[in-house]
Amino acid sequence: MFHDLAVVNFRSYTMTQMQRAWRKSNSALQAESCARQVWVGTKDEIANFPQNGSEEIYEGADAYAFLLRVACGLDSPNRGETNVKAEIFGNWNRAKQRAVHTRNLNTVFQNLIADSRIVHKYFLSKVRVNHTGIVARDLSEFQKGDKAFVVGHVNAYGSVTNYIDRLLRVLNNRNRRASLVYLTNPNQEFVEGILAKALLMRVNGIINYDVTSVPFNAMPVMVETCERVFCDLPMGDDLEADEYMRSVWANRSKRSGTMSHLRAGYGDDCQMPEVWVDADLDNFISPKDISEEADKREVQNSFLFDRAEKAITPITEARQLGAEVSASRFREIAPHLVAA
Repeated sequence: MFHDLAVVNFRSYTMTQMQRAWRKSNSALQAESCARQVWVGTKDEIANFPQNGSEEIYEGADAYAFLLRVACGLDSPNRGETNVKAEIFGNWNRAKQRAVHTRNLNTVFQNLIADSRIVHKYFLSKVRVNHTGIVARDLSEFQKGDKAFVVGHVNAYGSVTNYIDRLLRVLNNRNRRASLVYLTNPNQEFVEGILAKALLMRVNGIINYDVTSVPFNAMPVMVETCERVFCDLPMGDDLEADEYMRSVWANRSKRSGTMSHLRAGYGDDCQMPEVWVDADLDNFISPKDISEEADKREVQNSFLFDRAEKAITPITEARQLGAEVSASRFREIAPHLVAA
């Protein structure tokens, strides 16, 4: 099936003059990211690639295995990312419409789609993102249509912190999208900057929910109005604000909501000031809770990615032999991976 398949994995974005000339004259499919370029074609198309030591060239089964790893996001610096995959498959679809490539290459891509779905079904679908914003949202049991009160923060350059930027994006998940997000900070100037960032994200279509700002001293009303509270103020940075938030949460009437605090401080040890440690708050998700859950996900994700990596070989071997490859058949091809 893929005896004539060849791939160049060029791990650089900078090409020599000869390589640029080859690219312009060659009909091999191309995809690129900020760090590399990939070409897919027949052995004849790839044979005259001007090599300079920055490339890896694969042929036959090795080429198919490499493409399957790319399709599953396993060859990316951040495992699971599929930017190059999307570009390769997009270019293949355009080439197919122009009838540029052979039926054999079309079969290769069709099988890659099917096989990557198998790997996703058994392993990659269970991978859970472990960055702080998503973990905080998940632990808070955020539901679609919930209103959120967000105590945001800015960095030393006056820009919204990465925590808040990512949290605002996370709350836009279409299956769990917020209905309204209220933004605040003890410093009113910071509030205006945080709101401006959120409104720009809305204008650009990054978020679709309504967003507004409220004064920091509106927190007693907000905890009764909103189902979820998120705080990005580093603990201990403003002890007066810490005591105020702790007191408001402890004395609220609405007990069904949750409060998630994203940051213990500027260090990574999750040490919390006494004002928080001794509070014994209900429905309170601490930075330590978030960090421990993120660590658990990291361990589980590593296990799943390793299993996905090991699935590439038996799938490729089965394709090479012309055997049937399907989700149900995979249990017979690699029972040790499925059982694990």
